[in-house]
Amino acid sequence: MDVQGQVSLWPLVGRDSELKAFTSAWAERRYQGVVIFGPAGVGKSRLAQECLARAAREGWKASRASASVTAAAVPLGAIAHLIPAGVDLSDPVKGFAAVARTLAGPQRQRWALLVDDLHLIDAASTVLLRQLMDAGVVRLIGTVRTREPLSEAVQALTGGDAVHHIDLAEMDMERVEQVLRAALGAPVGRRTLTELYTGSGGNMLYLRELVLGALAAKTLSCDGEIWELSGDRPTGTPKLTELISTRLTAAGKAARCLAASAALQGDTAAAETALAEGENFPVMGLFAEEESLGEAWLHASSGRLAQARAVLTSAAETARQKGSGHLRGHAPDRYRPPRRFAACLRPPHRTRTYV
Repeated sequence: MDVQGQVSLWPLVGRDSELKAFTSAWAERRYQGVVIFGPAGVGKSRLAQECLARAAREGWKASRASASVTAAAVPLGAIAHLIPAGVDLSDPVKGFAAVARTLAGPQRQRWALLVDDLHLIDAASTVLLRQLMDAGVVRLIGTVRTREPLSEAVQALTGGDAVHHIDLAEMDMERVEQVLRAALGAPVGRRTLTELYTGSGGNMLYLRELVLGALAAKTLSCDGEIWELSGDRPTGTPKLTELISTRLTAAGKAARCLAASAALQGDTAAAETALAEGENFPVMGLFAEEESLGEAWLHASSGRLAQARAVLTSAAETARQKGSGHLRGHAPDRYRPPRRFAACLRPPHRTRTYV
């Protein structure tokens, strides 16, 4: 297998403490499930897959389900494949009991069910899952994206003392180095490690896409002993651009401003945090319209910083001529950004910015 194919698989490294927590919780009879919470791209699904594999090795029958917006539009859409043929659900009480009996079978088979993106599951599926968990037929392994709204049904399913929670965070630089070494098969240089860690913020999905993009662009190479980046910044992939664009679309204008400014400084992690916590940035002063910010971000997130600067510079000059600085009048002391992206508030042009 070539290096690019190897990186696409992405090893599970640096999650020993979380795996230990899962093993410990899974061994306790009082828990009906384990749910992994964390931001997008942090590695929840990859960790959940390993947890499911460990349960299967212990004799549990493994099954998977993926919740989605599309599946949520259909009652029981996420777990319809678990419902045996011939079971009548017109009477939910009798129907759910029949599902439990059929799944367990005469051998009292134990099921370990992985539900990815549990926050998107439909209400009917949560009711059936809860019944199967209470009956001892199914134990749940789930993933939930933080900062996403949870329905009352999902809160009831994942809350309480019967479900163990694992909080997954971005990796620190030491663990990122371990991941890169395992994925690439050799150490990475210190500057390369710093660039990739800064660009990804320890987010595993972003890190992988940055590495894949650099390999494809041949800006990440190995001399036989150490991997090094050439050039100033690692470039990502079309998938990374699409991921960030989706977040950008859902973000408010203030978050877009901050994210665009952060991206122009080369700090993907700060830009991502701006998008995730956009509601915390009520004032931010790049002179640019929505369309310009979107175009600039797409350039910046793909490594095309010169084009991004040109877009924002042109937008700033247009706004200046129109006298339409959208935050004019806000006192400078009205807003104090977190230290994490204080440096990213410097605009890439000389037009005055109000914060």
